[in-house]
Amino acid sequence: MGGGIRCSSYSNPRIINCTISGNSADRDGGGIRCGYGSNPTIINCTITGNSAYRHSGGIDCYKSSPTIINCTITGNVSSAGGGTFIWYSSAKIINSILWGNSPDEIYLCTEGTPTVTYCDVQGGTGESWFGEGCIDANPGFTADGYWDGDTWVDGDYHLTAVSPCIDAGTNDAPELPIFDLDGFLRIWTGLMSHRVDMGVYEYGSEPMGISNIRVLGTGDVELTWLCSDEGVTEFDVWYSDDELSDMMTWYLLEGDVPSGGDETKYVDTTASPVGRRYYKVSY
Repeated sequence: MGGGIRCSSYSNPRIINCTISGNSADRDGGGIRCGYGSNPTIINCTITGNSAYRHSGGIDCYKSSPTIINCTITGNVSSAGGGTFIWYSSAKIINSILWGNSPDEIYLCTEGTPTVTYCDVQGGTGESWFGEGCIDANPGFTADGYWDGDTWVDGDYHLTAVSPCIDAGTNDAPELPIFDLDGFLRIWTGLMSHRVDMGVYEYGSEPMGISNIRVLGTGDVELTWLCSDEGVTEFDVWYSDDELSDMMTWYLLEGDVPSGGDETKYVDTTASPVGRRYYKVSY
């Protein structure tokens, strides 16, 4: 059980920015198996093209209550609950896309009481769990994944411009990620409603390239970046003191930094003379 990841015996891992694809289980949970008091938090993960002989090709929830945030779950297959199989569980699914799983997206068994909000779920309309903010519409992926016989061919799950999942999530989700699976900013301010998208990728969000970093005589750090878009008047500066990895935690150093025109400079007066610090700029 648990072809990709198995969580059991009251473990509570945080599974973040992962691609879980092409796994199989001879029983339950081709992608992830959550069982026996394990309550993982699963954020910004694609769970695609997994298979299980019995329950849930995607995520199997048995006597556990995972929290699933901004995930894309598609192309998973099993005998029941292709996307998720929920029994003796009160799983929470938020800002996620469940589409194209077989034979169904969410299957409720004994005492399965999920909370599903601000999700795009195929065939979910009219179901008891189809909660606030949920939609039932083709998510408009750039390219769908597909099965070629017994082999899974993964797709491109970035949203296209016509996707109904754009600006359709909730910014009040617990542990809402700051960045999407590409490392680009969530709740991208380039769109009018300033709401997070459903799924792992934020449509249209872009990073700002820092062109120069200079340590001043005072020990402060001066950042310089370029932006020729006249519509951008302010920037947000982010930092992390973690080791370089996909699991880094980013913090807002300062928001609403005024644009300097084509070239903007900002001085970080909080940097330590010892250690290493990483920066990102967004707008």
